[in-house]
Amino acid sequence: MDPVTLARRNTLACLHHNLSGYCRHGNEVMASLFRDAIQVRYQLLALGELQVGQWGQK
Repeated sequence: MDPVTLARRNTLACLHHNLSGYCRHGNEVMASLFRDAIQVRYQLLALGELQVGQWGQK
């Protein structure tokens, strides 16, 4: 899965939850993926492509 797909399919709360879990378990590869997805999510919100709390986008 790529950061854009993750960002479109998950809320920020979900992305942060997964990031904290991967960090806690020392999985830096997955943590990095979720960090990138969080940044993409903020960008999509700023561009108006998504609304806060919206998820399930393709």
